[in-house]
Order: sequence, then structure tokens, then C-alpha cells
Amino acid sequence: MSVIDLLLNKDKWKEFLEYKLTKSHLSKVEEQNLIEYINHEKFLEVASSIVNGTYTFSIPKKVFINKSGTNKKRAIYTFDENENIILKFILFCMSKYDAVFCSNCFSFRKNLTIKHAIFTMLDKENIDGHYAYKVDIQNYFNSINVDKLLPMLKSILRDDNRLFALLENLLRSDKAMVNGEVVCEKRGVMAGTPISTFLANVYLSDLDEYFWQNNIHYARYSDDIIVFAESIEKLEEYKQYIYSVIGKKDLTINPSKESIYLPHQPWHFLGFEYCNGIIDLSDVTVQKIKAKIRRKARALYRWKIRNNKTTEHTIKVMIRVFNNKFYREFNTKDLTWCKWFFPTITSTKKLSDIDKYLVQYMRYLSTGKFSKLNYKISYAQLKSLGYKSLVNEYYKYRKK
Repeated sequence: MSVIDLLLNKDKWKEFLEYKLTKSHLSKVEEQNLIEYINHEKFLEVASSIVNGTYTFSIPKKVFINKSGTNKKRAIYTFDENENIILKFILFCMSKYDAVFCSNCFSFRKNLTIKHAIFTMLDKENIDGHYAYKVDIQNYFNSINVDKLLPMLKSILRDDNRLFALLENLLRSDKAMVNGEVVCEKRGVMAGTPISTFLANVYLSDLDEYFWQNNIHYARYSDDIIVFAESIEKLEEYKQYIYSVIGKKDLTINPSKESIYLPHQPWHFLGFEYCNGIIDLSDVTVQKIKAKIRRKARALYRWKIRNNKTTEHTIKVMIRVFNNKFYREFNTKDLTWCKWFFPTITSTKKLSDIDKYLVQYMRYLSTGKFSKLNYKISYAQLKSLGYKSLVNEYYKYRKK
């Protein structure tokens, strides 16, 4: 049976709903909307058109969002809500193809987490004595060459020609809505759309397979790649192989995110730092969160002065912003900052550094400067206003 036929299978939609409610990181509003959408069978009209072969997807909207911790922006694409849910359902049904990916590809796969990626890399004899090469692909999703992707996808979906035809039509369209105007452009697999994660795994699956078949210690999470070697000569060989594959696929390596690590030197991957048995936050992760703290504090101080707000009220707003960022306390199922990092790190050194920085900037809200006067606001007062220390929350998490 084609995945396309499952679009009219109400039991499969119920299975999809159960999965999303238990495994996904939905807000309460998203949960309620999805429950209503499926219980009222709002999918039927679009699903019927797709099954009949008469449906054409709308032109996706292209928007630019800030890259975390930087002033740069990245482009993402969105379809309308109905089409977006349909694509999520199709992706859910395509989980049966997950076995085509090698075990060294960790991105967007069922039952595989960041913790699996990190600890799989550490499960290597004398990993501390290895050289490592880490590389990042620039604008990966939107740079994928669709003409080179489609033969790979067709091979994977050889048992489902109708699904392949749907995805081919979706990918070959070259239009996007930008600021209300239709433009023609190469969109790759359209970062931000549900199906893009599967397609991004497909496009570099032959690279993953090369390292897997040759028993080379390697891991990939979407556009982030790391490989290990016992000698610098072997590492250079692996690096050149990665370069050749990336080049043949019309992709570009981001030179600012390319690193070679020597034995017993800290290496960074997916926001983590590993060194001689210790897993902590990477320096880049710390810098990004500090940049957010700094920008928010300065903006809030200007807001305080402009609106004649009290220091206490302004600090409460700051605390609420970062409690939401770190813990999302009102929705425990969200994939928060801490849910990404807490399960894996084994050190609180960098957490302590962030704690001190956040406290410093909360006190800054008193005067707009860094002065001894700020210390009139005690640590106990900050806690009474709702402040939660990352270090304390980490130890609570570990106890659970």
C-alpha cells in the first residue's frame, strides 16, 4: 500500500495523533489544534485530492529568522497549516524507510537523541587519543541539488511510485512567496518544512554509508559532521573524502565552522564540548546564550526607563523570559534548552558561568550600569522573584 493511500486511513491518523501527543514537543495550543483537526477529519478534503492525483501544493512562504546568538538570518519555508499537517503525517508514515539510513546518522530519527550521538562517539577505545575533524555545511537544506537528490529518493521509494511522484512535484516547483510577491528560485528541500528533514538525511546518506562500511568513527547530525582518526594522515584522508563528496553534491563547507582537534584536546559537536571524559557545553553555546542575556537586559532596561517601570518588575520580566527559554515551565513537553543539554552533560562548570552572567545582568537592570550599587539586590531577592539557577536545576534533573 502506498503512503498516499494512508492519507484516508482514519486509524493511521489516530496513530499519528497519539504519537505527536506523546513523543513530540507541542505547545498546549498546538496540541488542541491537532486534536480538533484530526477528530473533525479536516484532512479529508486535501487528502482526497492527493489520493486522486488532482492536488497541487500552494506556493510556500519564505521568511527569514534570526540565527541563534548571531545577527545573521536564515531562510525557512512554510506551507499553509493544512498542508503542513498533511506533510507531517506523510513524514510519520515514511518512518518505515528509516532503516535505509546508517547508524552514524542521528538527525531527526525516531528513538535517537543527541545523547545517543554523543555517547556513541565516546564508545570507542582510546577516543581521547584520537584526532578529530568537524565540519558544517553552509545553508545545507536550501542548497541541496534537487536533480541529484531525486534519483537517490527514487531508489529508496522504489516500492511507492505515487509517493515519489508527489514529492518530485513538490521539489521541482521553483516558486516561493517573499514579502507578498511570487519569486522563482532554487529552494533545495525547503528548510522548515516537515519533509525536509528526511530528504536532508537522504542527500548525504552515501557519505554516511562510506564511513559506516569502512568502520570509520564518524557521526552526522544533518549538516554537522565529525570524524575521528588515529593519525593526522588518516584524518587528512577522511577530510579530503568529505570535501570531494560535498563538492560533487554542489554544497559548500562553512569555513568558520571547520575544526581539527588534536588528541586530548577538547572537541565540539552539536553545542557540546568533550575533553578527557568530561562533557560540557561548548564555548559557542555559552557565547550564544550570553549574547541573548546581554541583548535582552539592555532592551529591558530601555523599556523600564521609557515606561517608568520598577526594577523589581523589570527583573521579573527578565526571569520569566529565561525561565521560559531554559525550562519552559508551563509546558513540560517542549524541547527546551535544558532538555537538549541536561541529559548529556556531565559537568556544571559552564552552567555556573551562565548563572553568574545572568545574575550580573539582572542586577544591571537596577542602574543600567555595572556598579557596586547593583549588589543591593541580593541573591535571595532574585530567587524570591522566581530566578532558578541552572546548576541547581541540573542537579534536580539528575536526581530524577
